[in-house]
Amino acid sequence: MPTSTHSEQPRCVVYWSGQMPLLDAARQHLAENGMAYCQHTAFALRCALLCGAAAVLLAIHAILPCWWQTAGADLTRRLKEHLKT
Repeated sequence: MPTSTHSEQPRCVVYWSGQMPLLDAARQHLAENGMAYCQHTAFALRCALLCGAAAVLLAIHAILPCWWQTAGADLTRRLKEHLKT
């Protein structure tokens, strides 16, 4: 019966667009943007929340144009400011 040693570690490599391993691509992206993983996660999640809020408000505005008349422009401006930082 074959035995497994602890020195053997399974290696699972996922390739991004067939060019480089996914973890290497993630590290490269973080380095290019000068962010640690947690900083990037917080940044990206804030962008997602702003976009989600914009989607909900604009969907309501589409049905009731008198509500949140500047919501799209306001949230777009906030997202643009966030992306500058």
